[in-house]
Amino acid sequence: LLYHSETLAGTWLGPVSVANLLQGGDPAFQYHVWVINRKAGQGCTRKFRMSPSPPSICVHLQRLTCDIFSWKLFEAGKASANMIEGPHVTFVDPRNFNNVSGMVDEARRRSQLFLQRGFTAENILISIPATEAGLQATRSLQKEGINVNLYLVGSFIHAVACAEVGAAAVTIHVGRILEWFERQRPAMAYHRDLKQHPGIESIQTIMAYFKLHRIRARLIGTQFRKMAEIALLANFDAVSVSTYQLDRLEWNIARCAPTEVPRDQVTFRASQARYPVELAREDGKFMNRVSRESRRMIEWTVYPELGKLGRAMQIIEDVVLGEVDAELELARNPKEPPHSRPESPSKCRDLTVGTPSSSLVRDQDPVPERRPSQPEEQDEDEVF
Repeated sequence: LLYHSETLAGTWLGPVSVANLLQGGDPAFQYHVWVINRKAGQGCTRKFRMSPSPPSICVHLQRLTCDIFSWKLFEAGKASANMIEGPHVTFVDPRNFNNVSGMVDEARRRSQLFLQRGFTAENILISIPATEAGLQATRSLQKEGINVNLYLVGSFIHAVACAEVGAAAVTIHVGRILEWFERQRPAMAYHRDLKQHPGIESIQTIMAYFKLHRIRARLIGTQFRKMAEIALLANFDAVSVSTYQLDRLEWNIARCAPTEVPRDQVTFRASQARYPVELAREDGKFMNRVSRESRRMIEWTVYPELGKLGRAMQIIEDVVLGEVDAELELARNPKEPPHSRPESPSKCRDLTVGTPSSSLVRDQDPVPERRPSQPEEQDEDEVF
């Protein structure tokens, strides 16, 4: 991740990037998938060699699927960490966005898997969607020393609530915020002067507020649409950009230096809001304490993206279930030839795509094209 006080590389793994890799046919990644499935599957499939009853198969199938999915994330994180020093951001299933206990349990398992294999707690962040349940889950996890990155944050008051529950990082969805203001005032030509864009001002106010109150949570910017947006929002602690944007940032990094003194209006707005506001209380009813306009803005940011992430998770689950079925079939019929082993990574390129920048966060290609009946969606930025 890019910090302005120090250059610190990091990696970020999200559902869309994993779905891309699983569907992309990358030889190196396919080999890693095969190794992961063997590691996670061999221990569990031994239980099936005595012709278990169907109920037992269902129970073990669910456990085996969870094990393989967790191992996939760990192996991908390990491969990235071996190449890039710094924090690694992984995730829990975003389809559990309304399930506090489900997200807490999965985050604990994910964190424990990394800690048991040499990672430090400071170098692992678990991404959780910033829903009401996500805020509650974060409050519980931070008490246990598990660092959480709350993502899909869509407004100033939303970011403040994320800081109040103790998130280690808060990821601002820049594109959706700007689109919200453009949708509300379509007659105003913001593209002529982004400095006057109310969405830019709103995000700058978040940055000024965090700095003014010395909030420890790191602010991460994602889903930038234009190079000019990155330049105007260069005060982010870290950014997630596309490979296309990264190639140009490497040549224009001087133009993206952070602004030392925010605009007067931004500074004034940040100073008017107290901290803490006590929006994210124990009852988990954060959305009931914000204005109707803020609630609509948060929903505009969060729920369309959750739908996109859910579709990516379905792709991942289908692939994992296919591999589980192959392992179970091999366990029941050990004399049958096993499914073919992919080529070793030593004969193909590395799992990590491209040569990572020492100062910027990379992303992966979007999920493959969907059916025409579905609306076109913006790609998810991922870090590699």
